[in-house]
Amino acid sequence: PKLSQGASTTPISIINNMNIGNETPMLENALLTNGNSPFISPDVNQAKQISKEKADKILQLESEKDNQQNDLAVSSTSNSPSPKSNGIAYDFYKKITESTIEVSETKFSHLPKMTKDGYQMSPSLEDLKNMHEADLASVTMFEVKREGIGSILWDGAVDIKDVDLDSIVTIEAKDVAVYDAAEAAGNKPPVGSKLNRPAVITMYDIWPRDGPQSSKESKEKMEKKITKQTKRMDADL
Repeated sequence: PKLSQGASTTPISIINNMNIGNETPMLENALLTNGNSPFISPDVNQAKQISKEKADKILQLESEKDNQQNDLAVSSTSNSPSPKSNGIAYDFYKKITESTIEVSETKFSHLPKMTKDGYQMSPSLEDLKNMHEADLASVTMFEVKREGIGSILWDGAVDIKDVDLDSIVTIEAKDVAVYDAAEAAGNKPPVGSKLNRPAVITMYDIWPRDGPQSSKESKEKMEKKITKQTKRMDADL
């Protein structure tokens, strides 16, 4: 966890919700499994960009090959050759010329959901709209935050496909939780998958009982207490 100036009297139970305790590797080890670079996928919609003329050419070559092998005359009254109904090129042709799926449907269908007031994520939703499904499965420097309250920055690359951030992430004053409800229901993702991964938690305006005017001694005492307790969870302050 990472705190701004001062500390809190109740941060330990909060951090436990992040599942960065004994069952989770330390942050400095995360990159050994996560890698430093996101996996960038090829354009999953590339086939949609292939022109009908190219598809027709493939069909024409297949038809000519069949004619040579079978010594059959093939005639057609259409502008496109008549392929075998069970041919590979025919299937390819059908996918290109008859598909009604828009590119935007494919791209936007796996975006994470975030509609709660005051919550922000980085990369932004607009930036994520330019990514494809495989890219959304490996997003680096992903962060959810509430200005002036706190933030969660995940270490390494995380899979945010179809993630409902509204129900998964909670950032309140002195209270940060991820998969809190899912853990209670027994369907929390395994450690290392989705957002159940090491992260840096930042919380603002955390002070001893006397607030910002607390004595230097009180602040140092609280910092030592939190440092000791976070080390028990294999985390760092």
